[in-house]
Amino acid sequence: MIRDLVSPVSVLRRCELLGVSRAGYYRWLVRVGQCVVDPDAGLLERIRSLHRRWYGIVGFRRMHRWFGLAPA
Repeated sequence: MIRDLVSPVSVLRRCELLGVSRAGYYRWLVRVGQCVVDPDAGLLERIRSLHRRWYGIVGFRRMHRWFGLAPA
């Protein structure tokens, strides 16, 4: 029902009107396979893999440098 409501109404407002939490709505979308695939999912898996390989001691600053995301 939340998906079918008029689009100018925000998801947050639709959830409020129907008494559903926004997080619960998005979890439901993932369960039913209606959620859009995250374009950064591959990057996230690479980051998790490196984090595991380094036993969790690599922090976000080093990861940013490794992936070329550090601010100039």
